[in-house]
Amino acid sequence: MFSYIQPYNFTISLIFILALNQNVIANAPYISEIVAANDNSLKDNFDESSDWIEIFNPAEKSLNLEGWGLSDNPDTPLKWIFPHIEIEPKGFLLVHASGNNISEKGKPLHASFRLSRSGEFLGLSNPNGEFIDKFAPNFPSSNEDNAYGVPMMGELEEIIPAHSKFHYITPASTHASLDWENPNYNIPATWIYAQGGFGFVKSGSSFYKDLIKRKIPTSKRCLWIRKNFEINNLDAIKALILRIYYDDGFIASINGVTVASSNAPEKPRYNSYAKGINKLLGYENFDISEHIGLLKTG
Repeated sequence: MFSYIQPYNFTISLIFILALNQNVIANAPYISEIVAANDNSLKDNFDESSDWIEIFNPAEKSLNLEGWGLSDNPDTPLKWIFPHIEIEPKGFLLVHASGNNISEKGKPLHASFRLSRSGEFLGLSNPNGEFIDKFAPNFPSSNEDNAYGVPMMGELEEIIPAHSKFHYITPASTHASLDWENPNYNIPATWIYAQGGFGFVKSGSSFYKDLIKRKIPTSKRCLWIRKNFEINNLDAIKALILRIYYDDGFIASINGVTVASSNAPEKPRYNSYAKGINKLLGYENFDISEHIGLLKTG
């Protein structure tokens, strides 16, 4: 059982990765892997063991990254800019994080900055300077030659596809004592069953128009949703990724245990506000593989 509390706009999908080899969802490129402590895993064209960043194009057509940017500073999204270069469908592109600042077509790419093995911010932005993917506030510290990122070792299968149907309620004070995240909680008829994403379109803005399938009154502060799903072979799951497109904040749990959150209050209540605003214009990946043990067969 997957449960979620969220103020305002969001679209969500939950993915598990099998030990085979194939696809990724969504059309936007993202940072699929990084090595921030490269000592022996890969040499660049200067015969140096510079760190590296791998970009993946999950789309069915080629993508030109000209004008896109990489940055280790959230305030400077276009710190290093890609030249005219294409990534083939389902293809990868390697950028050496050497600090050598080489952005020329036909040459190995070198970012103008290095990666910190102790962990730091890293983001991929579109030509408008909007982060499409990011590790924020930072990717974790790295040991020698260890890679970090979205696991790419197998076939990706969606447990909860985007725009799935969920049970949801906009809670009031009468719901404050409900143990609604408990996997044994019986959903009453007062909960609505509807297609996600959920939210409202702010006055004068249509940014979330295509994402929102269920409009929520603007007077509501948060939303509780639940989704039951089935898994037949737990042993085949090698990684678990939460991909979520959200406006303000969220808390996500599996079988009553919190597995991911963003801009969440320390003690969430039925009328809680998010602590901040998410400015990422795209799905954000949360690696929740350490919580695979919360899943139950059936």
